[in-house]
Amino acid sequence: GAADAAKFKPSPEDIRRDVSYFAKLSLELRPADRKNLISYVEYHAERFLQTYRMIPQAAPGDRLLDIAAFFPFTFALYENTGYEQVRSTCFRRSGATATNYYQEVKDPKFDRVIKICSEVLDLDVDTFPYPDGYFATVLCLETLEHLSRDPMWMMSQINRVMRVGGTLILTTPNVLSAYNLEEFLAGRHPNGANKYSRSGVPAVRHNREYTPEEVRILLALSGFEVISLETPDIWAPAAPAFVERIRNLGYSAEMRGSSITA
Repeated sequence: GAADAAKFKPSPEDIRRDVSYFAKLSLELRPADRKNLISYVEYHAERFLQTYRMIPQAAPGDRLLDIAAFFPFTFALYENTGYEQVRSTCFRRSGATATNYYQEVKDPKFDRVIKICSEVLDLDVDTFPYPDGYFATVLCLETLEHLSRDPMWMMSQINRVMRVGGTLILTTPNVLSAYNLEEFLAGRHPNGANKYSRSGVPAVRHNREYTPEEVRILLALSGFEVISLETPDIWAPAAPAFVERIRNLGYSAEMRGSSITA
């Protein structure tokens, strides 16, 4: 459990196993689309692992916030990081009135029920319902691209609820990736997640994707010190020959990975 997790740093295999495990348990509670969720876990497995490697091991009393959480990953964090409290937010559906709910899974392996409180928020306008400086670590994973208005409000709220000296980990797709450029030149739309949706769930579509420099500026203007900013090729890497063509045309091939990680 969370108390034991503080004693060791789990391996990538531990995280991969637990994300898949909790995805299957969640589906037993909400059997909506098993195939799609398991497929999502498999497609994003490397991102989950890279993100987990960046998360600081918790000190006594530390709390973690996972914004717009993908719950199987949040449960894996609870299981493996040793934080005293793991909280999360989820996107508010159109017309929804609930302010929070407890996401839970029944874990038959250890005969227990794990509950994580999730606040239902419109990240563009809602005030986060947490005290100032409450969290040691905040995760904003694959969320920025879903906002439809101004990201500065969400960033200001993250700044407020994160303690001084805390850690923010942010990931978002890289609109300037070599893969996107290759798709564009081939006559295909590079953003496969821009389709309109009638679901009323903001998380379904990407409203705006960012360049690495835009993310750097956004973080700096939000009051954060950027320790690192990278663009790993977590998914959809471009062909090496195409990357070389970028260089041959006199353009930089740096920061052309598929994901922005800061």
